[in-house]
Amino acid sequence: MKKFFIKLSNKHELIFKFFLVAASILIIVAALPREIQFNYEVQEDKPWAYENLEAPFDYAILKDEGGLNHEREESLKSFHPFFDMDTTIAEKKIASFIDDFEKEYESSSTLNRKHEAPNTKEMLDFGESLLKKIYDKGIIFLSDHYEHAQPDFIITLLKDHVGEEKEVGDFYTLQTAYNFIAAEVDKKYAGHTGTGSELITLLENSLTHNVLYNDVQTKKWSAEAINRISPYRGKVQKGETIIRKGELVDKDKLQRIESLKLEIKNCNAPQNLDCELC
Repeated sequence: MKKFFIKLSNKHELIFKFFLVAASILIIVAALPREIQFNYEVQEDKPWAYENLEAPFDYAILKDEGGLNHEREESLKSFHPFFDMDTTIAEKKIASFIDDFEKEYESSSTLNRKHEAPNTKEMLDFGESLLKKIYDKGIIFLSDHYEHAQPDFIITLLKDHVGEEKEVGDFYTLQTAYNFIAAEVDKKYAGHTGTGSELITLLENSLTHNVLYNDVQTKKWSAEAINRISPYRGKVQKGETIIRKGELVDKDKLQRIESLKLEIKNCNAPQNLDCELC
């Protein structure tokens, strides 16, 4: 026995180190977050068959999927799709009109021999002014998504990187732009047989859409509008009674219970070891 105590005394440093390591392990384990289990079977419109359920920590209540989807749909209803006004199109089409006009009427004498029509410079300026009016207002192209849009349907028009809300009816279509040209030319050159029809044809050939749907910006801003909708509708405080024994599990209580279940699952995940489950 004496030899045993002598050996024990000689190894006291090793024994101390062993107990120090063991104590450290126990302290670390004790400091780790405690895992909470959610061992309940839940059915809506059925009585709660367990003891009173209290919140073990603060947590947010998730909105039910149906309500969340409804909010998203309402948000998109108030969202206005984006359209670009391409100012370079007007410049190109007006320049093309001038070229075509000069080819058609090489000189005023040629025109006068044909119809005894007014001065070509006056006609050219008049035609150019009509195109400028039309392109300044814009000729809209409605994609498949919006081809049935009513005149009061609102869009966001982007022009020179500035957004402005407009109604579809604020713009021309190819048909209404043509109708405008025909009416203005007929009014100005009513007494000149043939002149009006030739000018109308040249102007019609210079029409194209310059207000075009911007799919990238529309998807970007609609996604942001949806993301701004909070998935939560309230909060449960630690210690608050979620449901009492025998109480009916209605829609509201079910959502509170399911939110707790999800929060516990997330907190028990390895990547959330620092989650406080008190």
